[in-house]
Amino acid sequence: MSREQPAREIACDLLDRTRLALLTGDFDSFTRCFELPQYVELIDARHYLETEAQMREVFKALVTNLRNAGVTRMERTCTAADWKTDDIIEFVYESVLWGRDGPMLAPFANFCMAKRFSNDWKITYSLNSLPSGMPYAQALDKLQKSG
Repeated sequence: MSREQPAREIACDLLDRTRLALLTGDFDSFTRCFELPQYVELIDARHYLETEAQMREVFKALVTNLRNAGVTRMERTCTAADWKTDDIIEFVYESVLWGRDGPMLAPFANFCMAKRFSNDWKITYSLNSLPSGMPYAQALDKLQKSG
């Protein structure tokens, strides 16, 4: 496979699709953007998602937490993206959650790895710069933390 498509374009597509899926509650669209199993990390916790059932539980909790917190808009800006191999990219993006009265949190950085599976790109690893207990991160708190 070639690197014809810019890594940033691939990352932005994944970010847009997952953002829209979270805001609309569309689990099927969301899960198509991820490969299981994978680690999802926060500043102070590491979680291992193995099954679609776990992914659904996290997704439902994320959507509920975002709605309960009053999130009306989510901005995700890719700040860096690069090819690691012909089938793997890494990217960094900044997230801002907006409510009716403006930004709800200071912007926070995130890191992802994505891999090409045939012609589909899927996120295979995520690191979010939020501590456990934050509304956005609480969805993962129910899962068993990994070492």
